[in-house]
Amino acid sequence: MSAGIIFIVMLKYLGGSFKKVAAIVLCLACIIGITGTSQHFRERFCSIDNITTDRSNGDRIEGWKSAWVMFQDKPVVGWGLNQSNEPYRAKYRSKAETQGLNHFHNNYVEMAVNTGVIGFIGYMFLVIGWLWIHRDWSEGYNVAISLAWLAFHAFGMIEYNVDLSASIKMLWFVMGMLACLRVNSEQTAQKD
Repeated sequence: MSAGIIFIVMLKYLGGSFKKVAAIVLCLACIIGITGTSQHFRERFCSIDNITTDRSNGDRIEGWKSAWVMFQDKPVVGWGLNQSNEPYRAKYRSKAETQGLNHFHNNYVEMAVNTGVIGFIGYMFLVIGWLWIHRDWSEGYNVAISLAWLAFHAFGMIEYNVDLSASIKMLWFVMGMLACLRVNSEQTAQKD
């Protein structure tokens, strides 16, 4: 996903150089070719829509069903950050869920259960607000910021990556770096 974002942003700055575009396409083709030849990767990719025999997918759906019930029990303020694990396993866990999930594998579901409507609205304000701030796509860095932000939060539909230290640190590092580059490019443009 990140490679695609980088490629889109780079196209703007390559100035139509065929050699540069060809080099990037060749690199992407190599990466896709290497991952595509992996038997494990192909099996994992083909199991995306399998919710019956692949319990990773089926258990997520069972967890989301249970999360809805938990949300209905404490809709305003939720259970508290990282406080829903024990009640989930003790009272709300579905018999069909086989793995004993530690979280709901979805940023939005997790926020709704743990922080209720108040926290969920705050989280959505952050997600949408960041996109609103960078909505002017005539600037290349705004495109990069928006696409990276969208990719992170789209992946958050199937994984709870907001609480994953390595992921969130990388997100804020990339966002900060792109924001600084954007400011520097604006200052350079004003000097010229």
